[in-house]
Amino acid sequence: MSSSKSPKGLRVLLAEGDMDTGSMLFSALQQCGHELVATIAIENAKEELEKGRFDVLITSQHLPINGDGDRLIAYVNERYPEMKTILFSGRARPPHSRADVYLSKPSSIDEIDAEIRTPKKTAVAQ
Repeated sequence: MSSSKSPKGLRVLLAEGDMDTGSMLFSALQQCGHELVATIAIENAKEELEKGRFDVLITSQHLPINGDGDRLIAYVNERYPEMKTILFSGRARPPHSRADVYLSKPSSIDEIDAEIRTPKKTAVAQ
């Protein structure tokens, strides 16, 4: 990890179905200065979203207990359109994905951190 991190991190909701990957991401992104809340299931992620504001959602494609990352992204896009969504997957990006950003596994922590810190692109009205 580079040492040029800005002091202000963002509030990140991490929905990762693999416990090892989730634990590694959680620790590494905290070291980058971000405030994280982690969950492994869509229903838990929805509960966390209702409890507080998040700047970014990072979700894996496959989540246990009746879910996948695309369903969670659709939920976030509908209810929290200002939140940036990142799909983090070991598979090819699904053509129907509505994530703002797709990152393949493995990606470096620096790359993930850079995407978290890059503002969400918004559509320009014409």
